[in-house]
Amino acid sequence: MLKTVLQQEIAARGPMRLDRFIDFVLYHAAEGYYRRTVPVGKTGDFITAPEISSIFGELIGLFFLDYWQRANCPTPVRLIELGPGKGTMMEDMLTSFKRRPVIFEQLSVHLVEVSESLRALQQKKLAPYSFVHWHCSLEEVPDGFHLLIGNEFFDAFSIRQFNYRGSGNKNTWTERFVTDDGDNFGFVEMPLSHPPVDFTPDAPCLIETSETSLAYADLIADKLAKKGGLGLFIDYGAAKEPWTGDSLQAVKNHQFVEVLAEPGTADITHHVDFLSLQKCFKNKGLKTFDILSQREFLTNLGIELRLEQQKKLLSPQELKRQQLAIFRLIGPQFMGELFKVLAVGQNNDITPAGF
Repeated sequence: MLKTVLQQEIAARGPMRLDRFIDFVLYHAAEGYYRRTVPVGKTGDFITAPEISSIFGELIGLFFLDYWQRANCPTPVRLIELGPGKGTMMEDMLTSFKRRPVIFEQLSVHLVEVSESLRALQQKKLAPYSFVHWHCSLEEVPDGFHLLIGNEFFDAFSIRQFNYRGSGNKNTWTERFVTDDGDNFGFVEMPLSHPPVDFTPDAPCLIETSETSLAYADLIADKLAKKGGLGLFIDYGAAKEPWTGDSLQAVKNHQFVEVLAEPGTADITHHVDFLSLQKCFKNKGLKTFDILSQREFLTNLGIELRLEQQKKLLSPQELKRQQLAIFRLIGPQFMGELFKVLAVGQNNDITPAGF
């Protein structure tokens, strides 16, 4: 049982740094949340945009197809999805690719997935396509012109949390660790000898950083730099500086639950720091574009026009379901403003559609 493993670790080594606790809970080889569950969908713990409407994945597919064509159709082309869930978005993207069948002559699809249960679902859904490959790491994907998508990917990385208590406080900076009283896990603050960030906040606050996210962004940048391509990242978060506030949360059965309760049975997640990711990609020599809200991005791609085109093809009930789905994707009180979109590519003259 994962709880016992964590308790033994804390008993042997003392309070556990938050990022290590999250990594244990989500990715433990035997008991980790992502290793043994199918978290996505109505019967899971959360639902993602591709599961809400097929239009989402179809538009992303057209987005990448347009970019590939304007880049003069380089080959070989690798369509890559990081954390592909149930394979729904990849299926919808490939449906859009059929509008330009010539791309299939040089295309291979690469899914980076650590969950065996999710891989099984993806393999079933994508069985009609012979050019789909699975990997445990992006490093395993062969070189080529990369069209890379990560939808709700970076929120699954671990974070550290630091409290700034003001310059007059003895312990100016502390870091949040996880401890155990024998029955329940709890947070404890541990003093730091050095500031964890390169700026001094104006007032007491909590700051989150994700070293693992930035390390993965470095890896993505290196892959894109080799043969060119485009990366697209969609997640909930903000584009503000400095990045402050406690966004750590756990979700189970589509409801928020206590983060430290019953580890391994709920998804632990957080808001993504888009500005830090953008800076990381820039520092690696890639071109980045303005961070958009999901509402802006999907509207620019013509999601409302796409719905209008379907009116004559759908029954009144189906049309109403699609209208509600689109509203959920772009409505400001739902995913429209909370979710942000970042695109990165080589320094060239091609501006991706929607940006």
